[in-house]
Amino acid sequence: MAGLVVHSGGRFSFPCTVKDVSDGGIRIQFAAGSAVPSQIEVINRSNGIVYHCDVVWTTNIAAGLKFRATYDMKELPPDLEFLRRFR
Repeated sequence: MAGLVVHSGGRFSFPCTVKDVSDGGIRIQFAAGSAVPSQIEVINRSNGIVYHCDVVWTTNIAAGLKFRATYDMKELPPDLEFLRRFR
């Protein structure tokens, strides 16, 4: 599934592929060299769900993420409203 990683309050973003989704987290793949900080948002482009995540592990092209919260793009909390511009 096509996704978008957003971090640093929306100052940085890059495309990713959502590979696995479970009750507690997701695994994503991305282009080599992408900077992945310890906390990110992932927008699932196919269903409009936003995953607010902690990064558990990372390699040069993938990361395992633990959900802090999930939101529908239509119902974002005030501190994540900036994500609407990435829809």
